Amino acid sequence: MMQTNPQAGVKKWSLRAAALLLLLGACTSSAPSLITFATESGATQYFFPMMEWEIGKNSVSAICDITYRHEPGSGAVCNISFTAAGKTDISPPALPSVLYFTADGIPYAVRDISLLFHNVEHQQTRITSILDGDDLLAVLRSASITLNALIDGKEYQYTPPKRFLLYRDKFLENLANRDRLDAEN
Repeated sequence: MMQTNPQAGVKKWSLRAAALLLLLGACTSSAPSLITFATESGATQYFFPMMEWEIGKNSVSAICDITYRHEPGSGAVCNISFTAAGKTDISPPALPSVLYFTADGIPYAVRDISLLFHNVEHQQTRITSILDGDDLLAVLRSASITLNALIDGKEYQYTPPKRFLLYRDKFLENLANRDRLDAEN
């Protein structure tokens, strides 16, 4: 007759459960994850996912994502959703007539502002635009960053969330490592 040890079964189950919890914890980590990938031209492309920039008491929120391809002459694509807060009987915000980033007090103009869509039900306007690649690098290397928009004759100023600053730090670290490797080759 075979003897079984119930303690051994509990220990084996406990180890499996601990391993599963560790694996799930690693998969659901809230640590920043800058998305990077190589393009067919060999350049590295970076993607800062959508995140809401802080608005203070503004009545129009801004959710921004940025895509940047690290190669000469490349610009950064800035997609931004502007959403009116509060009343449901107002129309979506108009296309911004002026849009720029400020870095350490220096303005960096965003160009080629184009409408992607107006969503009347959600009072949202989604735009795409271009920021010069060197300007994006200057913005990201600065200590103080704001996004500024003139919409419907009213000026709005947004500051990046802490999560964006973590993405920025990871981006700058990746860029420095890549530049160092390029210099060695």
